[in-house]
Amino acid sequence: MLKYFAYGLYLFSISAVAQSADNDAQPLLRLFTTPLERQQIERSLFEPPPPPPPEETLTDEEEDIANAPIMPPEIHYQGIIQRPHKPPLLLINGMLIEHNFYGNGFMVQADQLRGQSVPVTLYSSNEVVLLAPGQRLNTQAQVDDELILDNYE
Repeated sequence: MLKYFAYGLYLFSISAVAQSADNDAQPLLRLFTTPLERQQIERSLFEPPPPPPPEETLTDEEEDIANAPIMPPEIHYQGIIQRPHKPPLLLINGMLIEHNFYGNGFMVQADQLRGQSVPVTLYSSNEVVLLAPGQRLNTQAQVDDELILDNYE
């Protein structure tokens, strides 16, 4: 048993000496960059940042268009929940609304219900439209006939 251990130790030491002789012959290689690449990287780290691009000036009309609220394509009045001794809840575009709601480009006047219909004001045309439960208001309609859509249409 000792004989096998001594033989293994002998082989291990020979391979270690042979490997160290190979290491003396070749220099160690860099893992990622060459010295020249490393100098370029270090130089770029300390350079000042490039100047920002010049700002474009917008006319008043272009600025109004850029800052205009984006109205949803439809305002869907999905239903109403009547509650005793409390104001009703309106379900509009998947949100429960108890009081007036100011959206992008429109206002839902929940405080001014007319039966089950709710008035919706469009800011773009200052037009007030009455929506009944289940109706959708097409905000992108060009013709008044396409403004209010029912579920069966």
